[in-house]
Amino acid sequence: MESLILHVSPAGSDKWNGKSSQHTKGDDGPFATIEKAQSVVRDSLAEDGGKPITVQIADGQYFLNKTLTFTADDAGSEDAPVVYAAAPGAAPMISGGRPITQWTEGQVNGKPCWIADVSDISEDKRIFTQLFV
Repeated sequence: MESLILHVSPAGSDKWNGKSSQHTKGDDGPFATIEKAQSVVRDSLAEDGGKPITVQIADGQYFLNKTLTFTADDAGSEDAPVVYAAAPGAAPMISGGRPITQWTEGQVNGKPCWIADVSDISEDKRIFTQLFV
């Protein structure tokens, strides 16, 4: 039975077809997001549910803008399963967090520290309780 292998990479583009791990020419190359791969998988299952599908996720960081939800509709079937997995030798990181950039040195209460503007977090109605360095 023919299977479909899709690729996701931080160096990809959601305008490409996901059928190659590297961009070669035209639209042949990996997707940039897991959400795009999920959408293509769902379309493929609706068109031809009898084909096993593997989504290989390359090394890198994937920051999600919203919750990534999988349902029974994403699973395929016993004879034609859908599998999301790290690409061989890869250890991708999927995060609901977001990077904080443009740090500057400053002082708070006379003590040296690093400062970053996170006012856009409140605009997005996000609340954070953890900071990782």
